Amino acid sequence: MTKYKTAATLLTTSVIAATLGAAAPALAAADTQAPVVSRVTPDLSTRSGNWITFNVGYSDNVAVTDVEMQLLDTDGHITQDSFSYEAPFRLILNMNPYPDNTVIQFRVIAHDAAGNASTPKLVSYHVSKTDPTVTLPANLNGRLVRGAFTTTVTAHAANAGTITSVQLWINRKLASTASKAPWTVRYDSSKVNGKLDALLITSDSYGNYRTDAWTMTADNTAPTLKKTAGPGNGAKVKDTVTVTATATDTSGITKVELLAAGKVVAADTSAPYTLKVAAAKLPKSSPIALRATDKAGNTRVVAIGTWKR
Repeated sequence: MTKYKTAATLLTTSVIAATLGAAAPALAAADTQAPVVSRVTPDLSTRSGNWITFNVGYSDNVAVTDVEMQLLDTDGHITQDSFSYEAPFRLILNMNPYPDNTVIQFRVIAHDAAGNASTPKLVSYHVSKTDPTVTLPANLNGRLVRGAFTTTVTAHAANAGTITSVQLWINRKLASTASKAPWTVRYDSSKVNGKLDALLITSDSYGNYRTDAWTMTADNTAPTLKKTAGPGNGAKVKDTVTVTATATDTSGITKVELLAAGKVVAADTSAPYTLKVAAAKLPKSSPIALRATDKAGNTRVVAIGTWKR
């Protein structure tokens, strides 16, 4: 008797043949390459008190999953172990337990998802908790200023550190930064009148900083000045000539002067301002003016006219 294969049998046979003839899928190669820690540097901009953050430079052929910090004692034993699990993997060190001006050591190790660990990178860090010392110029507090002015300070860092910057803040806005000695900062007050709250921030290479504050007054307004008596324009003068004037200013007046052809021929430093000059000392014909100067150095000139003798 002849036997026939059904359609179902033929289909099953073809599937089995195709399966047996197909190549097995390739397995992914195991990740045996360890990460590399290239650098560990303190981020002084993020220092808060005695807590400091370290930035870690790392690389891996796939991806780093965490970075480990192992604090060591003087014998090289691990005293504390901490991890950072999120890129960019910053490590935080609490310096409170350590004395000032000491060197501590720690190891940094990066791990990847396959369990590979980098070669430990040994880091030595100098702990410094002492703020810089700063010497300010005398009489800064209450200083009267006008226009652009500079302030130079003397600054020193402790524990073999260096000063990295001196910043001047005026009314809570950064006005000037000095990044090298001499530590001179500048502010232009020409568009300001009134109280100036100054803050000086001096930073060192360890992230320590010192603040110094003082108050100044900006006066960029010229005094008022008016002649009250004396010869006018075109006057012919002889003997002793007398001119009186009034002058006022919010900062106070230092002097009022009588000018002949631009040269001072008389002056008075207290009100009422009386200025006297011998006519014989004047040119035969010269332009005459009054000039008032306030305590900030602002001046006002008022022309009187031309005198003849």
